Amino acid sequence: HSRLPMTVLVELAGRERDPVRGCAEEAKRWIREQPASGEEISRFLLSNALRDRLVPEQVTQILVNAQVVRWPSSVRPSLGGHAEYSMLAFAPDDTRTRLRAKLLENMPDLERLKGQPALRAQLISWIGEHLDELDEGSAILPDAFLAKRALSVTPRGLSRRSNRPYRQLFRASDFSSLPLEGRRRIASPEALLRRLDDMSCVGCHQSRTIAGFHWLGVDGAEVAAGNALYVSRSVPLLADSRRRARYALQLAKQEQPDFSRPFAERDDDDGGLVGSRCGLGDPGFASWTCAEGLVCDRYDAPTDDAIVGVCTNAGAAGQGDFCEAGALSATSDPHRDRSGSAPERACASGVCNINRTGFPGGMCTSSCSDMPADGSCGVIAVLTPFNNCLARKTPFPQCLAEHVSPAGLRACDESHPCRDDYVCATTPEGAGGCMPPYFLFQLRVDGHP
Repeated sequence: HSRLPMTVLVELAGRERDPVRGCAEEAKRWIREQPASGEEISRFLLSNALRDRLVPEQVTQILVNAQVVRWPSSVRPSLGGHAEYSMLAFAPDDTRTRLRAKLLENMPDLERLKGQPALRAQLISWIGEHLDELDEGSAILPDAFLAKRALSVTPRGLSRRSNRPYRQLFRASDFSSLPLEGRRRIASPEALLRRLDDMSCVGCHQSRTIAGFHWLGVDGAEVAAGNALYVSRSVPLLADSRRRARYALQLAKQEQPDFSRPFAERDDDDGGLVGSRCGLGDPGFASWTCAEGLVCDRYDAPTDDAIVGVCTNAGAAGQGDFCEAGALSATSDPHRDRSGSAPERACASGVCNINRTGFPGGMCTSSCSDMPADGSCGVIAVLTPFNNCLARKTPFPQCLAEHVSPAGLRACDESHPCRDDYVCATTPEGAGGCMPPYFLFQLRVDGHP
C-alpha cells in the first residue's frame, strides 16, 4: 500500500454574499449541531455546504504538492535525510476545458526580486503599507511579486534558509523604522520577517507538518502497522480547523468574527509542551513560552538566526525528545545545508537514535519493557537489512515483518503531537507512536516502481 506522496487540493468558489445577512446563511451550511465522522460527515456536507458546488464551473484553482526528491540519511547524514516538494497551482482557462499554470498566492519570486532592486524596494514599501493585514494574517501579495512554482525542503523547517524566502531577501534591520511595537503578532522586525515567511507557500508547508503536508488522509485497517498514519492531520491544520469552526459560528450568528490567523508554527492555544516552538528573547515572541519544568532550546537554529527555539525537558532528554542537534549552516541552496556537529544529549531512559540512522535531531527511545508513562511500544527498522530487503523488490509488509525490532516510542495522538520532523504512526498494538516520516514507505517517493 502506498499513496505515493502527493496531494491535490481543489478550491471551489463560494456563494454570493447575502445583502442583508452577509455570510450567515453560507456559514450555517457548514455547521452540524451533533458530532459525526466518516460517511455521515460526507453525506452532511454533500447535502449542505457542497451542494451544487462539486461541478467544474465552481473550480477556481487546483493546487498540487508533490514530493519529487528524497535522499536517505546515508546521503545526508547530518540532517537525517532530505526531501523536496514541488508546489504548483492551476486555474481553468476561459473555455474551462483546460488548466493553465497560475501564480502562487503569497509566494514571492525570489529570482526576479533578487535581480531587480527596484522591484525589491517596491516590496518593502508594500510591506510597510500593509502591516495591519500582515499582523492579522490576511494580506495578499500583489501579482507583480509572485512566483509560479515553489520548492520546499525537509527536515528542519524554517531553520532551512530555502524555506524562508523573505529571510533571503531581507534582514530584520530593513524593517527597524516601521511602527511595530504593541502589535499582536508582528511586534518586532524579527517577528514581521518570520510572519512574512509563515505566509509563503514553503514557510507554511514546512511548519510542523507531516513530511511537508498538512493533510494526508486516513489509513484503513488494511494498511500494515508501521506503514500507517495514526494522526493524518498536522498540528497547524488541527489548530486552524478549530479557528475556522469558531469563525463559522460567529458568522452564522451575524457576529463580528476574529479574522486573525496565528503563525503556523504556534497557535494561540499552544501550551508550550515538549516540541512547541518558543522565543529565545526577541520581544516579538515574548508570549511563546514553555510549560513549567521545560526550557527553550535553540535546537538547530542557524547561528545568524537564533530567534525561535524548541521547548524541551531541562537536563536529560525524555522519551521521543531530541538528543543530537547542532546549528544548521543554512544557505539559500538546500543541497549545501548541513547540521553542525553536536555532542549526544543524554536520554533519561534508553538510547539516542542519531541523525545518520534517519532520526532528524536524534530521538530517545527505550525498550518496550522499560517505557516511561508517555511511551508506546512500536517497531524500528533494522536499517541495512531492511533497505536490502526493499532493494530486492520484496513487498514492504514482508520487509517490515522480518527486519524490525521493538522499541519504546513516544506516545502520540491529536492532543499529544510529535515534535517537528516526526509523524504519529500506528504501532502494531494499534496505538500512536512518534517515528521519522520516511520510515513509512508510503511517505517517500524513492523505492517505488
